[in-house]
Amino acid sequence: MKACPVSLIENLADGKTITVVIPLRVSTARPDAIKRLHYIQLDPQRPEAVEILIVDDGSDYESAEKVRNHCRDHGYAYLHVESDLVPIANGRSRNLAAMHARSPFLFMQDLDLMPYPGFYSDLLQEIEVQKLPQKNDSFIMCPVVYLTEQATEEFRKTKENLRKSIFIQYLLENDKSRIEKVSSGTSACVYSRSYYLARGGMHSGFANWGYEDLEFNIRLIRHVNKFSLPRDWELDYRNFSSIVEYRGWKASYRLMGDISFLKGIVLFHGWHKVNKAHSYMQNVEENRKFFTQCLKEYAEEKSEPTPLPDLNAGRSLILRKNAFTWQRDVAPLLGQPLFKEADSFASAEEFCDFLKKEEISRVIFQNPYRDENTIMLYRTCRENNIPYVVCERGALRESVFFDPNGFNADSSSYHPDKWNHPIDDNQRACVMDYIAQERSVDYSLEAQSNRLGDTQLLQKLGIPSNKKILFVPYQRPGDTVITHLCGPIGTFENFLKLVRDTAAKLSGDWVMVTKRHPLEDVLPDMPGVIQADDANIKDLLDVADALLLINSGVGVLGMIWEKPVLYAGQAFYAHPEINVQVSTPEQVMQVLNSGFKPNREKIFRFLSYLLHDFYSFGEFITRPARMPDGSRITATTDIRFRTIRFPGHPEINLYTDTEPQIGFDSVLFDRYRHAEDTINGIKPPLPNTTPPSLKRVFKDFAVGIIRYPWGIRRRIRGVLRFVK
Repeated sequence: MKACPVSLIENLADGKTITVVIPLRVSTARPDAIKRLHYIQLDPQRPEAVEILIVDDGSDYESAEKVRNHCRDHGYAYLHVESDLVPIANGRSRNLAAMHARSPFLFMQDLDLMPYPGFYSDLLQEIEVQKLPQKNDSFIMCPVVYLTEQATEEFRKTKENLRKSIFIQYLLENDKSRIEKVSSGTSACVYSRSYYLARGGMHSGFANWGYEDLEFNIRLIRHVNKFSLPRDWELDYRNFSSIVEYRGWKASYRLMGDISFLKGIVLFHGWHKVNKAHSYMQNVEENRKFFTQCLKEYAEEKSEPTPLPDLNAGRSLILRKNAFTWQRDVAPLLGQPLFKEADSFASAEEFCDFLKKEEISRVIFQNPYRDENTIMLYRTCRENNIPYVVCERGALRESVFFDPNGFNADSSSYHPDKWNHPIDDNQRACVMDYIAQERSVDYSLEAQSNRLGDTQLLQKLGIPSNKKILFVPYQRPGDTVITHLCGPIGTFENFLKLVRDTAAKLSGDWVMVTKRHPLEDVLPDMPGVIQADDANIKDLLDVADALLLINSGVGVLGMIWEKPVLYAGQAFYAHPEINVQVSTPEQVMQVLNSGFKPNREKIFRFLSYLLHDFYSFGEFITRPARMPDGSRITATTDIRFRTIRFPGHPEINLYTDTEPQIGFDSVLFDRYRHAEDTINGIKPPLPNTTPPSLKRVFKDFAVGIIRYPWGIRRRIRGVLRFVK
């Protein structure tokens, strides 16, 4: 599929829920294409929330004007592709439509398909029923009933309110004069637009017509995990109508359409001549071979096309390409990407000139304090109101933030105005569930030793149970939050002095326990404290009575454990009712002796904001690595997002359960169950063939003679058969 420019876009609207994408090219092979545009009107009940987008992929000038005028007359959006010198490609048309559309959902509809009255309303309802806003990686497939030439005209003349039911009845009656076939595995699908773009849309390796939709949908089926995969997955076995074994990719593919078919959501294919000798059909065999290749590559390597940009999102300058700044599921939200390193710009003036020249909509940073050049660019953005987003790991387990207002403590995103407001019962329950889970699971941001439990840990450290513990989790001296956000304490060395001086002032009922950062190899010289470097951070939080730190994310864990957190630097979670800033041993002792307790309600509000409004969440794929200076780091190579919250875009939710959503005992598998039982040697239960007792036979004989004397001969024969 050759990339072709879009020369004209008209009438695309905001505020729609779904964009119906209909590609066409008026040509000598399809001179009746404009006539088929009238099929859309067969659903006169189409809601306002449904937009029709006609993608004119290479019609000649005169024909294109006719299509354009038809769209204007009927209020359709129109997109023209300058592709008249290359073969038509439905995948190209659909991808271009997805990049330009403005609605959250897309429906791919071929020009030949006829809806019934209420079809588009049913699609809107099905988006809600199948929870596509909460499961952006799921999709809806609509089966297609193929009509004969005679039936196509009859369909249009049939009363609107009877069309669907009458023609499904013909299908059930196997009326060959009207029904050619039915296929529940089709290209007529509803997708989340952001997810369509994230997966790279339909592969550009397909030419002309055929297989591009199958390849795309198969990738989505593998992602969404709605059904268990059939055996012999790569096998191209039978067809969507005749397959009865759960074998080969078609077996699960057609199940997507079966869901809609059981609900009566179908489209009807209008008959038309097919010229198999035309160039439009010439690449089918080549496409089939390429499809088989893609099927195998994806199964082995998860190979997919590059994500497509949301062309409504402008352009993003990405200063450092990694899993935080350029991840597949987030990439479309950045619009058209441009990658450059921070040291490409020698001055703020050069940077600003570049942004203006390239029409950059936003600058993407990971760590904006990474080096002096990055700091210069970051400050230039902040001082000149240039939109930017900082993309980094958050303080909660498996969290990421996309912050348009700064980085950690220098960001206004954590201002109380954002989070300090009442939460409802559902939010409170979610926060409490999260707290309970976080306290119980072993997972932490950095690798930890196994948990021992509070009793065993105290015994191992030699701490009597009546002692109070001030826990000090050390940070990395070279971390950004230390070198640039230390605040009143100034430096890491000053904090170590605070720790030493505080340890010397602790009264007899307090002990200090420290733990080095898991990625640090050097231990600070700290006499008079108990070192617990090998202990699990969560065991230490269990036994701690208070925490002392600079601005570590462990402070958020301290809030989850509802422990007093004393911070000496600038902390993004700072709030006078939740934690206390200190800079001298006297201040530390005053807080410890005051009996300060964090405000539980304020903790819940802050955590609710992170969980439900600000943070994104996903599984981190990591590996240990070393920096050029030899220091150890945990490098994140990918993030498998569950929830994405990116500024200016609706929340994206992805289904990530490892178990199939629909099991084999569902009614959807009825067509497969008998064949699979036969293959597996499972025989159906036989009727009860145990012979009755002799006593029962004579009793029935006697009763029968009394009640029905005219049947005596038959009953005697029955007894004789039994005796034999």
